Formats: sequence, structure tokens, C-alpha cells
Amino acid sequence: MLMMDKLGYLCCRRCGIVIGERKDIFSMIAEGPIGTFVNSGGYNHELLTLRNSQSLSIIGQPSSEFCWFQGYRWQIAICSRCGGHIGWLYTI
Repeated sequence: MLMMDKLGYLCCRRCGIVIGERKDIFSMIAEGPIGTFVNSGGYNHELLTLRNSQSLSIIGQPSSEFCWFQGYRWQIAICSRCGGHIGWLYTI
């Protein structure tokens, strides 16, 4: 059984608030729903993409600069409770 098959909810690592549900996981890449990407600073990021989320605050204006998904723009997503970095919001 895959680890993702055991998940019910995805929570903030710092404060534990629910940010998403297993049923909302989907794949933006052919390799599957989890992918590892390197940003322009050389940092590795393992991504899990969700259709819907909650308890997030979105920071900044959408940018296509250094975007990992062609045709999309990104914004920083942080936990609305503790301010911890959760990931990015991708929009077309």
C-alpha cells in the first residue's frame, strides 16, 4: 500500500491545522502526484499538488518567472494560522 493511500488529511507541519484532503491530490506531471523540483537558488522542493485547499494565505502577485509548470503562474502559500511556508498556488 502506498503511503498516500493511508492519508486522510494533510496538515501544517508547524501547527497541525488541516490544509487539504487526500481526495484532492492530483498529478500535474506524468511521473505522478509527487515530484521533486529545484528552484533557481539550488534548493530541492518535493511537491504534492491539490485541487482544493484551506487555511492558507496567498502572498504576492502571480509570477511566471522560474515556474516549474509551463503556462502557469505561482504565488507563495503560507499557513493562515502560524505563517509557516506551505508551498505555492499555481494559476493559469
